[in-house]
Amino acid sequence: MTINLPLSLRERLSGSVVILCATALPLLIPAEPSWRLISAMAMAVMATMFWLHYLRVRPLSLTIQNDGRLVCGLEDGRRLEVVCVSHGYVNPFCVSARLTTQDRRRRNLLLFGDAVTAESHRRVRRALLGFRPPKHGGDTIGGVTQSSARRGT
Repeated sequence: MTINLPLSLRERLSGSVVILCATALPLLIPAEPSWRLISAMAMAVMATMFWLHYLRVRPLSLTIQNDGRLVCGLEDGRRLEVVCVSHGYVNPFCVSARLTTQDRRRRNLLLFGDAVTAESHRRVRRALLGFRPPKHGGDTIGGVTQSSARRGT
């Protein structure tokens, strides 16, 4: 089952508030007005770049396979299997987790309860809580055998 992960109104507002705060904070420092303006513009550019980066790398969809595996759909159309779920916070109102995909990049998943239907939000919560790393070829995870990983080879 594929669940689309749209930006909620809270995420859009949060992104805007972060950009505005990052822009306004340099204006409060005791310095020449020209330096404050330059600092504010630099902070606005950096905050906007970080927000655009988040929008580019965040998962746009999450497919829950019948065997419990998770697959992320990205902006560029790629679909990558999730190999690790860490740093998570799961409750009925918000799901936040760091998903490591098969290309070894971490993707931040943030899903508010009002962004999707209640049933879809419940399925995402259950999938994250019951996630088990995929087994590839017997005793291997990500191409490295578990025994060789312990030995350091």
